[in-house]
Amino acid sequence: MITSRLCFVLLYSENTFNLSRNFNLQKVGNTNWVIENYDFAEMSKSIDELIILNISKNNTHNYDQFISDIKPLIEKSFMPVAIGGGITDYPVAKKYFDNGADKIVINSSFHQNQNGFISKIVDYYGSQSLVASIDYKKQGLNNAEVFINGGRDKISKTFKNTIKLVEETGAGELMLNSIDRDGVGYGYDIQTLKEVNEITTLPIIPCGGADNHIHLLEGIQSNFLHAVSTSHIFNFMGEGLKETKNMFIEKGFNFIKWNYQNLKINEKKEQKKNN
Repeated sequence: MITSRLCFVLLYSENTFNLSRNFNLQKVGNTNWVIENYDFAEMSKSIDELIILNISKNNTHNYDQFISDIKPLIEKSFMPVAIGGGITDYPVAKKYFDNGADKIVINSSFHQNQNGFISKIVDYYGSQSLVASIDYKKQGLNNAEVFINGGRDKISKTFKNTIKLVEETGAGELMLNSIDRDGVGYGYDIQTLKEVNEITTLPIIPCGGADNHIHLLEGIQSNFLHAVSTSHIFNFMGEGLKETKNMFIEKGFNFIKWNYQNLKINEKKEQKKNN
């Protein structure tokens, strides 16, 4: 039986966290807003991975400001953290790792891989540290069109060949984001996800379409996805993620079991360090 993960995705753009609908952003709040509405230490007992993506447009990735804004979230989290956005060379990737990333998420740079820097990341940090993100439109493996640069630019490379590219470059996971389903509340593009699963051995993280626990459950029930994720920052406030994870476990799905006692010990150490 596949061991599943529940991932929570935060979308960051120019000092603000956002909702997304077909890659059009709606500003929600800054770091303080997120901390006020989400208890990240407690969330560590409910979700298995936090994914933070800097989706700032027009090449406005202010890396130092981005890290400064997300650092408080990382420090309060005891789950693995993946960070992505604007990773165009090795120094940017290293900066993310040095500031708390367990994994990095790369999208457009797979097609612009200057000086082979992605291979250097894999050589130094390992394939398990690299998530390949693919944004696409249309349904079906043979029909899907790949977009880069925040969904703005369609490329000529086919969906199949893009998957082959990220496999050959050394990615350890595949994050598939349906632009058509992003934020519209229709659930995952299960058909395309299933077809991709049949041609790759990479674990798949679906993104785009899951706005509630029913959509997440549909992903888990597919029996081929290694994770489910949501970026809906409103619908899972409070106990939402905890209740969703408990529902999965009660239904007998195989999820990673974290040692909550160690989490509490680490939390006390963190509190003591800050006092």
